[in-house]
Formats: sequence, structure tokens, C-alpha cells
Amino acid sequence: LMLCIMTTVLKDVENYSFSSSSADSSEDSVLKMKDFHCWKSAFLLELRLITTQATTGERTQSRVEIFAHLGAADSESCVASKMMTDSMRRLAVSAKGEVGSGGCKIWEGGYKLVLQSVERAINEYKSQHSQDCGKVEREIVCYKCLTRYHHDAAATLNYERVRDKTNRNETIRCQRGCIGLDSAALC
Repeated sequence: LMLCIMTTVLKDVENYSFSSSSADSSEDSVLKMKDFHCWKSAFLLELRLITTQATTGERTQSRVEIFAHLGAADSESCVASKMMTDSMRRLAVSAKGEVGSGGCKIWEGGYKLVLQSVERAINEYKSQHSQDCGKVEREIVCYKCLTRYHHDAAATLNYERVRDKTNRNETIRCQRGCIGLDSAALC
């Protein structure tokens, strides 16, 4: 599974042409891959979002690091593993970068593209290996739990429920009681 995910992500990042310039935009953005490191059950991707102001020609660059890890319930490095059963595996995909504009630089800097690639790779893998795949759920790990507790005890949030609450402007709270989670950081 991880090999399929890595291959899909690499192809998608290499083939991605991104430009945010439009009639009402005064900047042009390009996404470039800087580094890609892979291991048996993880990868680290470093991307650069280069933005050029159309009026001044000034170029700015922001860096986004995306880390993905496929872990089992008994793995010491698996996030939120205390919430898993023995037969489960969790693919955690996280991003680090400039937080400005509600996380837009992270999302536009490749995180959204990688999440879409991962989802497509999992769906392709499921269609080819249906006997090896159980139920696949998309979850979000509470970022406040990650700062307060050991990573294996962090709470998870159902992705669809978070999207629904975001669309209804409701407060997002995790199972451990963290309240007021920023929806821009979650989805």
C-alpha cells in the first residue's frame, strides 16, 4: 500500500501545474518539489510555493513539508494508536509550513494535492486488493491533543463530521475535550 501511495504522490506532484493567476489576482504561484525521502512505511516531501507579484515582479517563497506514515496499532511511532484495534493500520499525513492566511500557504503549497493523491491511491489499491483491505475511514488527529498528550493518546475526529460542523459554523470538539479547533487547520 505504501509503495502505491508514494508512487501516486510523486507522479501527481511532478505532473502538477499550478497557477493562481487570474483576472482578479495580482500574483502567480508555482509549486516545485525540493526533496522526497522515502522509507518502508513513510515518506517526507518538501515542496516550495513560489509566488510572483504581477505588478512588482517580487518573488516570495514558502516551504511546506509533508510527512506520511503507515503504522500499526502496536507501533510506537503511530499517532493515536491507543484508539486503534490490533488489526488496524493508520496512515497519518501531516503538513508543516507557514500558517498565514488561515493555513492557505500550507494547503496551496501541496498539502491539498498530496491528500487528494493519497485518497486516489488508497481507492486504486482497494479496487485491486479488496481482500487485503478492510474498512477505510478518513480521520483527523486533534492537533491540540498532540501538543498536550503523548502522540499515541491523541484523539481522532471523523473527517465528514468535521466538514459538516465547519459548514454549519459549529464548534469543533474532540473526544478528549479540546474545544475551539480551527477548521482551516483541519480540513
